[in-house]
Amino acid sequence: MSIGVIVQSNLPTLTYHAQQYRIRVELTRQHAVGDHAFVVEVIRRARAKMESLLKEGKIVNFDVFESKLNGIIDGLKTANSLPLDHKVSFTLAAGAPFLQGLKIDKLDRSQGLLGITLLPGSPLKAWNREWIKATIIKKSKDLGIVEALSMADIQACITRMLLGEFVANYVIPPQTNIARNLKLYEQLNQDVLGSIDALKKEMGGHYKFHKQDLIECIQGAFRGPESIGYGMPMVVLAVTGTGQIQKVLEKKLTQDPPSIAIKGVNPVPAINKYLNIKISPDRMKANLVDFNEIIYSNSTFKFDRAWFEAQLRISGVVFGLQDDIWSKIEEAWSLRKNLDGMLVAEGQLASPGIEPFLHLNYKDAPTQDLSGKVVNLREVQQRTLVNSGQLVAEVRFKTPVSIGRTVTGQPINPPRPHFEVKLGEGIMQKDQGLFYATCDGLPVYAEQELSVSKVYVHQGDVDLKSGNIRFDGPVEIKGSIDTGATVDVKGPLIVHGMIRGAVVKSRESIEVKEGIVTSDTGFVQAKGNITADFIENSRIQSGGSIFAVKAILNSHVFAVKSISVASNDGIIGGGLVSCRDALVANNIGFPSGAQTILILGTEVRSLQRVTLRMGRIEKLKEAAERYKSELREISGKRDAQMTAKLKTRKEKIQQMMQKVKLVEEKAQMYLNVSQGQVSYNQNALLVCYKKLAANCSIEIAGQSVSINADMLSVAVSAKKRKDSHLCTAEEVAQELERLLPHSGSSTDKKAS
Repeated sequence: MSIGVIVQSNLPTLTYHAQQYRIRVELTRQHAVGDHAFVVEVIRRARAKMESLLKEGKIVNFDVFESKLNGIIDGLKTANSLPLDHKVSFTLAAGAPFLQGLKIDKLDRSQGLLGITLLPGSPLKAWNREWIKATIIKKSKDLGIVEALSMADIQACITRMLLGEFVANYVIPPQTNIARNLKLYEQLNQDVLGSIDALKKEMGGHYKFHKQDLIECIQGAFRGPESIGYGMPMVVLAVTGTGQIQKVLEKKLTQDPPSIAIKGVNPVPAINKYLNIKISPDRMKANLVDFNEIIYSNSTFKFDRAWFEAQLRISGVVFGLQDDIWSKIEEAWSLRKNLDGMLVAEGQLASPGIEPFLHLNYKDAPTQDLSGKVVNLREVQQRTLVNSGQLVAEVRFKTPVSIGRTVTGQPINPPRPHFEVKLGEGIMQKDQGLFYATCDGLPVYAEQELSVSKVYVHQGDVDLKSGNIRFDGPVEIKGSIDTGATVDVKGPLIVHGMIRGAVVKSRESIEVKEGIVTSDTGFVQAKGNITADFIENSRIQSGGSIFAVKAILNSHVFAVKSISVASNDGIIGGGLVSCRDALVANNIGFPSGAQTILILGTEVRSLQRVTLRMGRIEKLKEAAERYKSELREISGKRDAQMTAKLKTRKEKIQQMMQKVKLVEEKAQMYLNVSQGQVSYNQNALLVCYKKLAANCSIEIAGQSVSINADMLSVAVSAKKRKDSHLCTAEEVAQELERLLPHSGSSTDKKAS
């Protein structure tokens, strides 16, 4: 059991039960009588936790019981006899995972609302009652059912499942609201009065009918928890009295026992046993024994199937009264035959499956109902990879398995034909014929061996058809990554095509055989090196170095180590390029056109924090100027022009200006802290073997370096040489070798 406290302060305590996906709240009466502002925060935190579980895929639906919370608060508030530290603990939010094998169908209105079936092989032992109930209710809403379900029938269905009974197309009808049916009240009163008369005749004595108490109890029940199935079935005391039992146990079968009947329904005295049933040792047959023909002498007794099935249930027979068996019983009864030894129910034998095969479940479309949600089609389309714990495959049959059933309702599992599946790496068999992944990866089924590979090779492009890729290991993509796609991997990533407008992340390196053009819709990020043929109009961030063959153009490129472009006519131009160690290319900057901003020798993450905070301050200053301009315009109006609305607006602007000023001062303080945390690399270098354009903006190790004209074969060093940061490329060749030990080095650059 795993329970975590997620809120523990002056707020009510929330505890999360990880196995049941349930959040409980503990309220004291002190909370109830105080300020109720905590309600919003408690609901927000509970909902946020459940939404995070939903996002992680641990649950597929959840409920937050806000009205229940408010109702209990009101109850505690009015409970004046309780101390302030009195505590009440209850469930505030609950979620349910996807229940594989629970089939819920919408029925024709004449039959009911829902039909529930538990498919063979379902992992029922891992479920709890509340998950099943929540799944049924959620599915009914998804199917467009607006009527309230009969919670008593839902609870009965769940109980049958958990007791191991066979459940197939179990009907869930709508909730019956007896409290609004006055005719039923009247009929109920008449039935009780009739029963009292019968008791007087049989037993004598005096009896009192608690009419008002009976009606109030039923009305209260249907306004209370019984209306949603709690506390049902319900027994209500209607009559008290002092009767004398006179030979009741010697009563003949020919006498009708007292019963309470609803108008239009045949009385079913199910508490009396008229028939003796013998069940065979294997529980596959049930026969009548010791049949007493005296029952035929009752001329007023109505024999029908409902009464007969009630008699079978008394003896424990709940299955097997087939139509052909009933026809024979009905015919024999009509002829007043002795039914001793007659077959009344027969079980159903199990049937093994025929022609087994391995079905690859991971390729199936999502089984969750996604209607009414904002759906990312790229996510739901991905059916190539599996996650740890996911059902990968199962043994199925072209002619399905048929589960048998005894007359007492116990399921009979058929023998399963042998079907060999070799378990490879990353696969485990939890139940017979069900195979699950033990790690994230690519399922492979070949030569009857099922495994999960931790290296994923994707054939073709990553697009809407293929879906997004999220993988815990190395990935190789034999195509391009298209606009809008997401590729998020934990191992090295190799892309044989391009990256176009996509979000691409790797916890190691990224190698792109062609180019990267993310535009504003995407970005590329790696903890290791990033290599590409070219980079254009992109956002790139590397925890290592960035290598391009041809060019880096009009991009925002950040590298913790170095950045270099290799080809003879290669160029870095436009945008913002920043790294800590070395920036190397044959051509840097455009002789005319867009400015190229180069920031070297600065720790990238610190630089990003400073940049973000400078942008924030700039926006605050712009807002302050707008408020000043509007205030000047209002202040310039004459007294006669100052309406109440303008006066209110003026006061609000003054308040906003004060607020913006305070926020700007705080932002400036944070900026100063960030600037103080920036560290510089005094060994940083910029090396350009051909032309360095004059319109480049260069900052190296915190120092600005000006260039008045285009320069050839030049280097910019963080350390001054002869009172200048500028020197020839040859002068820094050995230093560059130390900074770029694996990049092709300065001599290779010069030779190119």
